[in-house]
Amino acid sequence: MYNKNYAKKRYKYHKTFDYSKSIFQDYPDELVKIRGNSKKINFKTEYFLPVNYSKKKNFGNPQSIQIVGKYAYIMYTLKGGSNYGFVARYNLSKLKLLGVTNQGTMSIFRKATYNFKNNKTSDLDNEIMKCIKVGPTKRIGHGQSMAYNPKSKQMWFITKNKINATIQRLDMKTLKPKNKINFRLNAFTPMGANLTFDKKGNAYYYSYSSGGPIPKKTVKLYKGKITNKSVKFKIIMQGIRRAPGATAQSISYNPKNNNLYLISDSGVSRIPIKRLGKLRKKDIRTVITNQKREFEGLGFTKKGIGYLMPNKGPELMKLSNANF
Repeated sequence: MYNKNYAKKRYKYHKTFDYSKSIFQDYPDELVKIRGNSKKINFKTEYFLPVNYSKKKNFGNPQSIQIVGKYAYIMYTLKGGSNYGFVARYNLSKLKLLGVTNQGTMSIFRKATYNFKNNKTSDLDNEIMKCIKVGPTKRIGHGQSMAYNPKSKQMWFITKNKINATIQRLDMKTLKPKNKINFRLNAFTPMGANLTFDKKGNAYYYSYSSGGPIPKKTVKLYKGKITNKSVKFKIIMQGIRRAPGATAQSISYNPKNNNLYLISDSGVSRIPIKRLGKLRKKDIRTVITNQKREFEGLGFTKKGIGYLMPNKGPELMKLSNANF
């Protein structure tokens, strides 16, 4: 399906972030639409995520996000290119009550984790730190694929996205990996590096064509099922000619409007699940934003409120219109 090309080409990430100064930022960042066929939309900081935690674990490289109830689960790799990392769980409701989302005091979240790292915490810092649970460091792959299945109430992530692939389940209480499954889809379909589930328990991932019969950079979508014993996927027999950006960062699902979201750097495309395989140009909505940021993931609440997670620096930005 030949949709219009709105995407930014590959770019070097703009250095808008200074780790040493970030703990003093009390007012939100904002991203605005500069092109695309979406309705009016912007993205505004709701939570400035931590950038420090301990000498062995830093929060500077988030890769994927899932929002389940009052919690945000974020998967981090130790550094760029590492296959090792951990999951942190944030109690967003309690953090909000402590003032981390209020303009004028938004820095207190990052200050608390900075002070914790340097053993100089106040009573407020300690209350904020109680809202964070950090799991053990394990092999997690690239980290882009952590996804929650609302039907089975299970969290899964891909640790190896090749022809011979591996998926693991995450214990949502201990934040430890469990239930490893080794699988092979077929000789022509390597497992993708991103993953999401809809409310019926169907799993989805996407990748870009490398060329050949399918034009280069065409979006290829896959649908399947993941159980405790098996993984099965089939390609959806309709591609999308134009992706929202040069890099396939992640895929997400909004339970309120039953749409999939393809996330790339600086851009997001929205696709209705009911139209998969028979998409029309008007079905695909795309927004391209005004900054050269790295978009890592997009999490949705049950009510359909969307939170974009850009990196450099890491934060959760609320979508003004998640149904764009």
